[in-house]
Amino acid sequence: MAPTDAPVLVRGPTGVGKELVAREIHRLSGRDPKGDFVAVNCSAIPNELLDE
Repeated sequence: MAPTDAPVLVRGPTGVGKELVAREIHRLSGRDPKGDFVAVNCSAIPNELLDE
């Protein structure tokens, strides 16, 4: 999946390394290593701000 332009949602319980997996996918994607990666803590976003 790393070489595609598809968005990726990494899910799992707290403490399993989701951000490490996401960073590795980004690294393997060949995108600019100095930017473009943004980690988002979805549990910190209020439900009222999300679309269904």
